[in-house]
Amino acid sequence: MNNNHGGRGVITEEVVAVFGEARLLKQDGQIHLIGGTMADRTEALEWMMLFMPEEAVRVRR
Repeated sequence: MNNNHGGRGVITEEVVAVFGEARLLKQDGQIHLIGGTMADRTEALEWMMLFMPEEAVRVRR
């Protein structure tokens, strides 16, 4: 998905995985964890430790 955010240019966004209401997104080379309950986010972070251990994640609400 491509989005244009107010003069910052085009941001590319890819959904990597969904955990309940939490979404794990890749945006311009960075991984973001957005939304969900604490349990959803914990499940997503555990999944990342197993399958994407080299990636850093930014958590947003």
